[in-house]
Parts: sequence; structure tokens; C-alpha cells
Amino acid sequence: MKKFKIFAIMLASAALSVMSIFAFAACNDEVFSKGSKMTLVIASNPIAEYTVDLSGKDKDVKVTELMDAEKIPYTLEGTMITGAGGLTQDTSAGVYLYLYTSVEKDKDVTQYMTTIDYKGETLTSSGVGILDMTVEDGCTVYIGTIVYGS
Repeated sequence: MKKFKIFAIMLASAALSVMSIFAFAACNDEVFSKGSKMTLVIASNPIAEYTVDLSGKDKDVKVTELMDAEKIPYTLEGTMITGAGGLTQDTSAGVYLYLYTSVEKDKDVTQYMTTIDYKGETLTSSGVGILDMTVEDGCTVYIGTIVYGS
């Protein structure tokens, strides 16, 4: 009986060790690997381009958190970005900030979708707001302006 208890304890200990290894491996998949980067562009005059190091950051990091880390000023009204770097919207003139992305799952798929070319890469207007944008290794997020009503 004593041998059985020792065997059971050893077996439970081994099982816990194996489970903790899998749990650690699962956590590693939730952060960007070393060397991961993204490009953040603010289409001010002149254009400001930031290469943002994603190494070790959570894969669900928000673009605004990256802007905070890069010390890029921005303003939000609710969940809508209304200023970024040197860009500001002017609703009286119909000028609004507009988001473009290279991330497939965030691309606008409506009839209002627009594209821009940035350094040979076609970026599509985002179908989600700044707080819901997906960040991926190698992606580009471009914050520009669009004029409505002119």
C-alpha cells in the first residue's frame, strides 16, 4: 500500500510537470517573438514612419498602446481616433482621420472600401476602429485623412 502511494505521488508529480510545460508553451504563442516588427505611418506633413519593435509584446496589443510606447500623441473621442502625431480632423471642413491596414482580417469589405499605395504596398481601409485593429509581425498601419462632403 505504501509503494502504491509513492507511485501515485510520483505519477501525479510527473503529470503536473508535463502540464506546466504545455501551459508555458501555450503562453509563448501569445507574445511576439524576438525580432517581430510592424510599421506605423502617420501621414502628416512630412510623413512620419515608425518601425515598432513587437518583441515580447502580447499578440493582442492595441495600436494605441504601441503609440503610447513610441510617445506618439493621439486623441480619441470615444473609440474614434481624432488626432495622431501632427494630424487632426476638422469636421467643419469634412476632414476625418482614416485608417488603412495590411492585415487581411481587418480590411474593409464594404462598398466604401478604399486603398492607398505606400512604398509599393497596397493598404486597404480598415473595417475596424483603432482600438480593434489587429497587430501582426510585418504589418503596416497607416493613419491618414479623408475628406467627406466636398
